[in-house]
Amino acid sequence: MLSMLLQGVKITIVMTSTWISQIYASLCVVSCCCIL
Repeated sequence: MLSMLLQGVKITIVMTSTWISQIYASLCVVSCCCIL
């Protein structure tokens, strides 16, 4: 039970960090294009 919960939390953290890094990457691309 607890291990399943921890696994779910781990998956959520990984998905969230991936999503955040994608947002940061797209923001960097947009800002670089605006600067250029």
